[in-house]
Amino acid sequence: MPRPMFRRLLVYAFPLLVATACGDSGPTGSDDDPVVPILITGSDMGVLFQTIILSSGGVDLEGATVTVNGEAMPEGAPGRYSGRLAEALEVGETLTLRVESEGRVVTGSAVIVDAAPSLTAPVAQQYLDRGTAMGFEWTSEDDPDSFQISVAWVTAAGGTSTRVEVDGTARAGTVPTDDVPEDATGASARIYAYLRGAFTGPVDPASDMRVRVAGQSIDLSLQPPITVTGFDMSVFSQNVRLESEGALLEGATVSANGVALVENLPGLYRGNLPAVLQPGETLLLRIESGGRVVEGRATIVASASLTAPLAGQNLNRGTPMDFAWTAPDDPDSWSMSVNWVSPAGGSSTRVEVDGATRVGQVPTDGVPVDATSASAHVFGFLRGTFTGPVTPESDMRVRLPMPDVDLSIN
Repeated sequence: MPRPMFRRLLVYAFPLLVATACGDSGPTGSDDDPVVPILITGSDMGVLFQTIILSSGGVDLEGATVTVNGEAMPEGAPGRYSGRLAEALEVGETLTLRVESEGRVVTGSAVIVDAAPSLTAPVAQQYLDRGTAMGFEWTSEDDPDSFQISVAWVTAAGGTSTRVEVDGTARAGTVPTDDVPEDATGASARIYAYLRGAFTGPVDPASDMRVRVAGQSIDLSLQPPITVTGFDMSVFSQNVRLESEGALLEGATVSANGVALVENLPGLYRGNLPAVLQPGETLLLRIESGGRVVEGRATIVASASLTAPLAGQNLNRGTPMDFAWTAPDDPDSWSMSVNWVSPAGGSSTRVEVDGATRVGQVPTDGVPVDATSASAHVFGFLRGTFTGPVTPESDMRVRLPMPDVDLSIN
């Protein structure tokens, strides 16, 4: 009896063994028919807009079902799926990609981080010196997977850029500018933070969601910067010298608070305001030259009151003169000076100190023995702030009204 029962078990078992050996292996495939992985390339996926490029086996992957956070991404071109989310994602939320194709299911996810970069260099309208690598520096609260820094430009033929990828922990880098053509009409410096994402399923190891978290772009100047030097610009009279590429800048259009400054000498522009500026009012310098526009601003603050030296105080040659003063506001700097007149003419010894300072000393060794008169002065100076293509050493040097006292010489 046992033998017939054994034969019956074999009869039932044999079809099951055949089905197991010859049936569909599912998405994991077999050695003879392996599953071809999907290559996922995010074309700047982001917190709102999404573009995903899919391929498999070296060809565009058409007809896939693609969603991002449950939102369908239609196929606009072979293997290219695009769309947008209902709402932009916030920091801490997750971007989830799901791809289904011929039994294969791949998911990718990236948690949005607070990695919005803020450029500290270059600055807006900084000169793009072709052939000299441009240095980048930035801040970021969190570390993405990578930062991309680039110099972009536009010509009559279109726009392009040179891009450099750096690690997400980096906060500085350089971008070559050798490829920027002479006929470029505009240029910018850009930085973007990216997340690679993590994947599950049959995915090509080169896959990258490339989620652009945030970025910044600033315009650069293709023309050499201007060096602005105020020759005692003031609350009334204005004298400013302009240079570019080591040469005096002639033919510029220059104004101060809307009043035209005349070029009396090459690169030297002069004029007077209609009225004296008061504390709290602003001096606006505007320069136009060859398509470049530079503006400098300085808000006038109160001048100082000397408490030392006193009027009539004796000037002892060779002994430093002590200075002290009061002022309600801090300019950018103070200039203390001992001035004298002799048969050879007038001259002075000056010492510059920080705007927060209220005391100092000035040497008197340079005062000649034949000096006939002397005085002590304290000038407050404002450097001003600039916009446009200017060199870092530019300085409006706006002189505030000066307190002075006459000294005695024995």
